[in-house]
Amino acid sequence: MLCWFTLYCNQSVGSEAPSEQRLLKQFEIRKPWFIDQNILNMGQTPDYINRLVLEDSPYLLRHALQPIHWLPWSNNILALAKKQNQLVYLSIGYDTCHWCHVLANESYIDTDIATVLNNHFINVKIDREILPEVDAKYRLALERMTGNPGWPIQVILTPDGDILWIDSYLSQPSLLSLLKVLSSKWSANPDKLTRKAKSLQNHLFSSQKISLDDFLLPESYARLLEDVMAVLKQEQSHDSPRFLRAEWLLHLLAEYDKTANVEYVDIVKSQVDSFLISPTYDFIDGGMHRYSETGDWEKPHFEKMLYDQAQLIRVLVKLYLITGMTQYIEIANQTIEFVESKMKYNGYYVSSLSALSNDIEGGYYQTTIEDLSRLSDEQQTLFKHSPESKLFSLHSINLPSAKTINALSQLRKDGSPFPMADQKGILSWNALYAIALAEMYSATLDEQIQRKMYQYIDQLNQLFYRDGQLYRIVYDGRASVDAKLDDYALFIQALLLKYGISGNSNDLALAVKLSHQMGMLVDNTDLLLLAVDDQLPSMVAMAINAYKQLYLATGEPEMIDMMAGLMAKSVQSPLTISQLSLLSAADKTARNNRSPYFIGRGKGVVNFVTVGKDLILQINLAGGWHINSNKPLDKKLIPTSIHFINDDPVKADFPEAKRVSLSFSKNMLSVYDSTIQILLDNKQLQHTRIPIKLNLQMCSDKICLLPETILLVAPQMITH
Repeated sequence: MLCWFTLYCNQSVGSEAPSEQRLLKQFEIRKPWFIDQNILNMGQTPDYINRLVLEDSPYLLRHALQPIHWLPWSNNILALAKKQNQLVYLSIGYDTCHWCHVLANESYIDTDIATVLNNHFINVKIDREILPEVDAKYRLALERMTGNPGWPIQVILTPDGDILWIDSYLSQPSLLSLLKVLSSKWSANPDKLTRKAKSLQNHLFSSQKISLDDFLLPESYARLLEDVMAVLKQEQSHDSPRFLRAEWLLHLLAEYDKTANVEYVDIVKSQVDSFLISPTYDFIDGGMHRYSETGDWEKPHFEKMLYDQAQLIRVLVKLYLITGMTQYIEIANQTIEFVESKMKYNGYYVSSLSALSNDIEGGYYQTTIEDLSRLSDEQQTLFKHSPESKLFSLHSINLPSAKTINALSQLRKDGSPFPMADQKGILSWNALYAIALAEMYSATLDEQIQRKMYQYIDQLNQLFYRDGQLYRIVYDGRASVDAKLDDYALFIQALLLKYGISGNSNDLALAVKLSHQMGMLVDNTDLLLLAVDDQLPSMVAMAINAYKQLYLATGEPEMIDMMAGLMAKSVQSPLTISQLSLLSAADKTARNNRSPYFIGRGKGVVNFVTVGKDLILQINLAGGWHINSNKPLDKKLIPTSIHFINDDPVKADFPEAKRVSLSFSKNMLSVYDSTIQILLDNKQLQHTRIPIKLNLQMCSDKICLLPETILLVAPQMITH
């Protein structure tokens, strides 16, 4: 029996409402999925079907057979609320969120709550991963209201869109009581609640503009880094949730590159090493859990997010380059193998894996003492096992042998089933993983990683870019939801990394084309709400970094103008840690010290490559451009040279130069053009972590650009 169905289908949200026939047809298409997910039993007919059955989100689909008249979010929701003079109930979550499912199973299947919501509210369900800009607004409001941002997020809005009430999880009795009270008060005196909501809205979203010059002061960034280190130290002893904070760690390691201050490396190593030897890193399957509920990392919250895996790989690669410790690259490889084996689906990678197995949080990862008897005494000395949590962890950051890991993996296979996946693909998170692969390749020159990265970025292009439109979501064979700012920014950066390594101009052309589309999106977006970091850098910081890389790759001044425009619209007071990525991105002089490295306003690119077992520094120049040789015939010209950052010489075998006559000099000149390969002493570079600097000056037949000094970290070559 389909209760309320016809009435609900006739409810308009600014466009023609779907017919009962359309919803039934879509239900029949999705019925096998509902059965597979144990939402519906074989042969069972649902009592309710709502409009979420049309959505391309596993999270929203899980609510499609509930008795609540759920609507998906649209820009017309408030118009509908005004037309019907009703409050709006927003519920925000995501598919692998444990407490989101608790709330759903307690309250959203409850007919008493459904009756109040259906009679008195416009009810909207939001997948935060699909609508990050909506989520960002209410997550910020929840943080300012309670001090603890997290999911689920429940919000009640007036028809004007002002927040009347906001909180996270509530028990069924508490939620029912709240809904009854607010709906009664709204019916009795809507003007009073409207004024109250206006006041709360102003309080939650008040911010002051700050001078861009003050924002960009070097001491501002230095102060934020000090705050970051203080927070990382404090979190070690707190009982509140502790995250890896990968983005912060990358900022600290980048600052080490600029200052050589080992304090930055020490605090990152302390954070990462303690994490890797805890149950929050899964050394059996690979990959990290989302966070720990305690500061000692011993109580993981078991979700596994794709973006966390990508960020972990990036941190491990950077630590490997700085310290030379192969354990970091081994764990990075294990994380890649985990993503490839457990998260790959229909050509992309799923957004996340649930914490639940058989409705038990962490059940898949738990092993009893009795199970350990199946392992040898020697194997049991290689790791720790907690009888209380039933979880494994390492003694050190050295991974056990494959034989031992396989034995532990078999124990899991004999236990609870593998956690379910949220099978939608999110472009920005997939692009971030592609960036991690590119950085892994640049650090190791591993040809297997290179091939994987090339194929993967091409696949993302095919899946998410269709008929000139970039999409955010791919699910069930369909692309849907127009790309958001982070999708554009990270996919552009992935394309540029591939272009810099492969030289395929099609990747550059697509990146430039997408940048123009991103510019139109920027013009129609409230940037202040997207300028705050979460577990990932803010969307605005991502976009600025994309424009910065585009400028380096093309030399187009328009890209610098776009950076400046984004900054002017995004800075706000007070300046806090949450703006760290924005402040870092705004530094026009900061460059990545991993290849590929664009030079000469995009007229050249520098890469490390291998030829056999030889390590080569390769410089590719556009037609009509050259650099001076290492021994220019004119003493006034800048020679191409390679030194360590402390000015010690790097052993290098330069190629034979060309002698040419150019219009700006009466004398013959000694130059390099086209593709230049400089043979480096691999043994010398493999035994030092000191960055090297490449000095050069690019010229054409008519002009010479300013000399450039490029800081690079030599890769630590991986062979199979």
